[in-house]
Formats: sequence, structure tokens, C-alpha cells
Amino acid sequence: MFHSLHTRLLASCALACFGVVLAVPSTVGAQTKLSDLAALAGAEQKPFVIVEAKKGKAISRAQGVVIGKGGLVLTVGHVNWVPPSEDYADKFRVSFRGKGPKLPQDAAHLHATINSNLEQRKFYEFYYNADLIRDGQSRFIEQQDLSLIKIETKRELPVLEFYSQQRPELEIGDTLYLCHYCFPHQQADPTFLINPIRVVGIAQTHDGLQCVAKGFYRLGSSGGAILKDGKLVGIQSRAYTINDREGGEDPQGLVSFQLVWKEMFDRFQEPGDQPPSAEPKPVSKQAGKPSGDRAADE
Repeated sequence: MFHSLHTRLLASCALACFGVVLAVPSTVGAQTKLSDLAALAGAEQKPFVIVEAKKGKAISRAQGVVIGKGGLVLTVGHVNWVPPSEDYADKFRVSFRGKGPKLPQDAAHLHATINSNLEQRKFYEFYYNADLIRDGQSRFIEQQDLSLIKIETKRELPVLEFYSQQRPELEIGDTLYLCHYCFPHQQADPTFLINPIRVVGIAQTHDGLQCVAKGFYRLGSSGGAILKDGKLVGIQSRAYTINDREGGEDPQGLVSFQLVWKEMFDRFQEPGDQPPSAEPKPVSKQAGKPSGDRAADE
């Protein structure tokens, strides 16, 4: 697939994802303005969320992004598996984090944290009950490491726009941006990071082919939205480590992600949910149906 460092990563990599409506303005060339990223990270109503999957008392968490105004959230598929319980989740919650006044207010539960270093300033986390949206009988969209969660709300929520209507193309060396809450396991912690990652290759995974990028990530960043020109082009799936001599593992600075695009999720959107259509982007002539060996669970 690669003939030179400038060879295109064709979207036939068989990947899938969602889009968003709170997009950073398109930029000229490959440059993204710091002010554009600041506007997105500092928005009082972000489309970026934390997804909780629960089985009994055990909880699994991941990042997520709102792609439908009626509460449709795209996240990583493996959040469904709750390791302490060794079973799939049967209950879900989605939360928004921030300072409070402009956050969605009809949540089922509210948690507040006081930061004593900031003169007792409060930060909030608004929790919504949510339901898993299945693709047929499967928890995983197109048998890839992607899942959809629907928030129970009557409010119109902030959404992120997709980068493209159809399967996008990427090139080796493309600079993308990973969006994630740095401390998803610490309630109401508002620390949010948008950092660059650079496309370097392809990985064959249990979920089929995924794009590989080099850059910073943190434990718990799976499910994070990946942006191109300020719009949704991918969802982080995996992070890679190297073994050390003592038998532990050190971060290698590599992540793989599933490509996503608007048409991939149109069939799950309800009337009034969809954000404005993204501008069409170049589409690979080799594009085919995504592949993967994820088995549907009943």
C-alpha cells in the first residue's frame, strides 16, 4: 500500500466514524490556528463527553463525541466490555464537564468538585442516562471498534461536524488533532487536551485495518475524537506500548484509529438530529465495505 512517504493512505483501510457541528473553521493548507483550537477547547458547551458503561458495580469509561443534536454519541466499541465483571455492559451514562451555567441542565445526575487551589471554584459534571444503539444484533458499528449511545434528553445538544460526507482519504504525514479529557476517571475534572498526532502507517487489528498516528495520548483517551481541519475524521481505538526488560510496558507514542464519515451514520440519525452536511471530500476509488472479525453478541 505504501510506495513512498507521500503515498496516500487510501480509505480502503476499511474504517468508520462520526462527525460534529461545533467545528473549528477550515484552515488554509495544513496549518491550524492555535486560536481555532482554543475556541473549541474553551467552549462552554463542548460536543466532547465521557461515556460510562456499567455491569453490576463495575464501570468502564471512554471518551465520546456528540454527532446528533438529539443526543446521539459516537464512542469506541470496546467500552462495552467491562473488565472487572468480565461481561458486556447493560447500563450506560454520558456526561458533560465544565463550569456549569451553559452546560445542558436536564441531566439525571449532577456531580460538583471544588478546586481549593482556585479559591473554591466549582466544576461540574452533568450525567445523562443513555441507551446503546445496536447495528442489527451487534453492539459494534459495521463490526468495527465503534459504538453509538443515545442520550435521554429533550434538549438540543452541541454537535461536531464530520470532515467528509463519504469515506475520506488521508496521507502519510497528515497532522490531525486528538481531543480528550485528560482525567476521565476523576469526576468533574475539566482538564481537556487537543494535541497533534501525525499519520504514519496502518495497523491490522481485531477490528480490521486502522490508521496509525504518532503523538501524545493518555490512559483513557480511547474514544477521543480525531479532527482534520477542525472536523471529525476518526475515533481513537488503541494505543501501543513496548515491553521493557523488567516485563512492564512503556508508551510508544502510537495510536490507531477508525476513520469515520457522515454517511456511515445517517441511518442511525432521527429527524432533526443531523448537523449540516459536510462538504464532499475526495473519495478513494478502492473503497469497499469495512472488514473486521468482531463477533456480534446476543
